Amino acid sequence: MSKEPIALLREYLAKVNKGEKSAQEVLSAVGGWMKESGDSLKNKIEVEVEAAVKRMGFAKKSDLDELADEVAELRKLLKVKKVAPKNIKKPIKKAAKGKTK
Repeated sequence: MSKEPIALLREYLAKVNKGEKSAQEVLSAVGGWMKESGDSLKNKIEVEVEAAVKRMGFAKKSDLDELADEVAELRKLLKVKKVAPKNIKKPIKKAAKGKTK
């Protein structure tokens, strides 16, 4: 249904007047057309907004959420590495035998 809304309504009203379609069928068809048009418009707006945001260099919330998750994982890894070396005994350096100054 890529026709203009007014032309579409005129066409359906003509069919109702001729008895080819009932008012319920027309309402159903117009409702379907409005939903399709709304979904199409929503998708176009989302694409345009995403392109504009990308051009301006802004980060999306999903990007920030991913980054926050990654930072949390790295912090967990860092804590694990800090704990591990404390439990390991360091070797004691022995003085070299036989060397004198």
